[in-house]
Amino acid sequence: MKIPRFSAKANGRLLISPKVERLLGLGAGGAVKALSCAYGDEALAAFELDFLSGGEHCRLPLGASRQVSFEAVEPVRPFRWDKETPGFAGWYYSVTARDHVGHESWLERDRLILLDRDPQVMATSSRPFWLHWDDGRKQRREWAGRPDPVLMANVRWLSRYRRGRSGRPEAVAERLLEVFSEPKGLWEGTGLVGDRIQVLPVLFHLLWSGKMNADLSGELMETGSLVWAKGRQRWAG
Repeated sequence: MKIPRFSAKANGRLLISPKVERLLGLGAGGAVKALSCAYGDEALAAFELDFLSGGEHCRLPLGASRQVSFEAVEPVRPFRWDKETPGFAGWYYSVTARDHVGHESWLERDRLILLDRDPQVMATSSRPFWLHWDDGRKQRREWAGRPDPVLMANVRWLSRYRRGRSGRPEAVAERLLEVFSEPKGLWEGTGLVGDRIQVLPVLFHLLWSGKMNADLSGELMETGSLVWAKGRQRWAG
């Protein structure tokens, strides 16, 4: 079995099962240690990475590949851009990577957005390797799983404000953190800060960056959505 998907250096993730994804999200060294603790040392040899180095294919066990800078390797296969190919190919600008990262479907784009928002991710690349393992079957296509649709809709909206310029002026950001020290409705709280045309982009940037919180999985954001500053528990009233 082999999967070409995204990778991230040190604190990156792969589009595989959530359990393994969480382990790999611990970082190159941390992922290897976590996999070893969870599955035993045999897990380090069970997964192999096939990637390009200097134009030549290299294949290493997971445990031996921790020092490879996968964000800098060549894609293991070219992207499909022709009109006859199903899917929605494009480029996503990652503020984490400070570069455009390619995708061939909206599912891949959505996963890129989630990786870009994750503070544990330090770098992201597209199709840096094939992931191989043997599960006792002859062949099976990869299955990444779709993110929760409500969460994804909200995070896609917030991604419009991912760039640092959306978080300025700093005085507005500081005032928002002060006003939302207690949970308030989005529209109510932003009105207390100033002109919403200026305030709302800053609020959305703070929600993107995790400095402010809202229940992004419960419902689509709207004017009455409760928002609160980071570090506070969700309002139980």
